[in-house]
Amino acid sequence: MSGKAALLGSIVVRDGWFSDHSRSFRLRYESGSYRIRRNQEPRVKPRRKLFASVVAAAFSVAPALGEPSGDPIPPKDPIPPKETPVVAIFASAETTPRIWGEVDYLLWWVKPQSVSAPLVTTGNPNDAVPGAIGQPGTRVLFGGNDLNYGATSGLRVNFGAWLNDDATIGFETSWFQLEQRSTHFGIASDGTGNPPIYMPTINQDPASGNFGGRGSITIADPLFPPPGPTVGRLSVDSTSRLWGAEANALMNLGRSCAWSVDGLAGFRYADLAERLRINGFSNETGIDIRQSFFDDFSASNHFYGGQLGARIGYEGEQFFLKMTAKAALGSTHQVVGVQGQSLYSGTGFSLPAGLYPGGIYAQPSNIGSREADRFSFIPQVQLQAGVKITSQLKATIGYDFLYWSSVVRPGQQIDPNLNPNQFPGLPFLGARLPAPQLNRTDFYAQGLKLGLFFEF
Repeated sequence: MSGKAALLGSIVVRDGWFSDHSRSFRLRYESGSYRIRRNQEPRVKPRRKLFASVVAAAFSVAPALGEPSGDPIPPKDPIPPKETPVVAIFASAETTPRIWGEVDYLLWWVKPQSVSAPLVTTGNPNDAVPGAIGQPGTRVLFGGNDLNYGATSGLRVNFGAWLNDDATIGFETSWFQLEQRSTHFGIASDGTGNPPIYMPTINQDPASGNFGGRGSITIADPLFPPPGPTVGRLSVDSTSRLWGAEANALMNLGRSCAWSVDGLAGFRYADLAERLRINGFSNETGIDIRQSFFDDFSASNHFYGGQLGARIGYEGEQFFLKMTAKAALGSTHQVVGVQGQSLYSGTGFSLPAGLYPGGIYAQPSNIGSREADRFSFIPQVQLQAGVKITSQLKATIGYDFLYWSSVVRPGQQIDPNLNPNQFPGLPFLGARLPAPQLNRTDFYAQGLKLGLFFEF
């Protein structure tokens, strides 16, 4: 059928050749019908034979077509394949928020403060040294343990922004403060000197028969000094406050539709200030000597250091997760202050009534301020999750852990070694004790946060 062609559906017959774009056959017109013979090149697989049979049957049942005539019909253009949609792997900087901020309510717990020495005891007035540590009737009422400040509320404010069009360079600042927490202990005797109240010491009076042994200062006692009684009261108050601030440069290290990784580097400041104060009053009614006094121990810590860290975040359609790890290295300026004063009065006092330096644990030998700078580090881990309220506002919940490697705390600056010859009206003899202290420990703060995060 040279020069003749027929078209059936998408099957093209041209010049005696049949093609379905993947197979080749020879077509012959015999006895009023089309017959197909398989071309020898290439070899047709069995399923291709079936396809060829179907085509031949189609031609055999259409004799009305007759012998084709006319110009050859050009083949149809092949249908172009559908384009596979391209899924974005990297997020566009145009969709990344440029400015963000957060306000958090903090509910944290700080490391309890250790009070290394027992400060207040009660005991049996008939013991050899009433109220001294180690005596049969002595019981510690305050000190020699930890002060727990409990749950502490606070506030934190964060603010940040990207500075370039690609959202790869930016900055972030943060400030937080916990409320000042306090503890209180108090005890008072009645008019008969009960219950007995003492302040335990280590006796450093070389003229005493108990030199170097456990002693005590009497605040209230029904039998001492004879004929007694001594009446009095004591209170111990402590406070603790923590706050800090930081400023960091940000660099985006990678960003996809859901994930982002940022590096940060900057400066950190942290401040821990604590105080422990003893207030007391005693009245030796038998000899009419009255003493009102206070011992005040303060400790402050100021950290200055450089900081490095990283943050990884996941952003879903309705929720997000974020983890930040930072470590600051620097110096902590540590200051320990000791103050003490007594007001003496009464006809039995040998000196003029008035104010005199020194209380009980604070004496001229250790009153004053001591300072030191100590290398330290502050790592912090922050975990955060949240849900979207609107496209620009999110509610967040999280957990923080902050560690400080070296701090001074007032409960560890009290020296129980006491030379009572520093009291007013007594000739000084022996060592100048109690001695100044600058004892260090570590510190941590941890807790929960609830906040609102905005971005645009």
